[in-house]
Amino acid sequence: MADCFYGENATFEGALATAGLPYVVALKPSSGIWAPADAVHTPEEAARELRWGSPDDPGDWTPLVRRFRDGHEETGWAADLSDGP
Repeated sequence: MADCFYGENATFEGALATAGLPYVVALKPSSGIWAPADAVHTPEEAARELRWGSPDDPGDWTPLVRRFRDGHEETGWAADLSDGP
């Protein structure tokens, strides 16, 4: 799991993909792509297209548990947007 600094680093992502390693990176909500006018253009728009019920019914989202040195854990949510929503 990496923050948005690495999420916008094509060399870093390319190296992980070439190595066949699964990865999760954050993207800035303002990141965008060229796409047809009626398609999603930003991570925020893509995320809004995904189904979410609740933490007990996460729909298209996958929980990611982050464990800290002090022993506490926090759960975040991720979705695979590599092929679009």
